[in-house]
Amino acid sequence: MDSVLNEFIEKVVVHEADKSTGDRRQKVDIYFNFIGCFVPPKPEVILTAEEEEKTQKAVAARNREREQNRLHMRREKVAQRAAKGAGEVSSPAG
Repeated sequence: MDSVLNEFIEKVVVHEADKSTGDRRQKVDIYFNFIGCFVPPKPEVILTAEEEEKTQKAVAARNREREQNRLHMRREKVAQRAAKGAGEVSSPAG
């Protein structure tokens, strides 16, 4: 069965993973013989007003959480630098 499938596929291209949005996304292109790169059609999703509002609230909550995490990490780095700087200043010269 695999050999039959391989007869239809010319090549598979796996792109580098993208984590810029917080989610790991990786694009894979499948090139078929006589067709080229095949992109399957995406079904059109129609959300109700309630579903749209719920989605927007979830995105807003996620963005708030990410911003809080960024602020926390900045504070941690400042505290680490301050502790490292204080340790270097207070140590006697040898």
